[in-house]
Amino acid sequence: MSKLQQSLIVKQDEVTRLNQEGARLVGELSHAQKALYDQQSHSRHIEQKLEALQAVEQHRKTWNKEISDVGNCRK
Repeated sequence: MSKLQQSLIVKQDEVTRLNQEGARLVGELSHAQKALYDQQSHSRHIEQKLEALQAVEQHRKTWNKEISDVGNCRK
């Protein structure tokens, strides 16, 4: 009976260790998922800013052309 009890204690310790490791891994995964979400959110924000700047640049080019055309008509 003593060997059986020792074997059960060893198995219980192993199960406890595996549960603790699993909990640690779940915590790490949760942290990694949050970091990924934050990074993706930041990336989307940067993409929106870039699109807005590209639109502003296009308007600037259009206005410069119009100004140039008006200047050429006056000559």
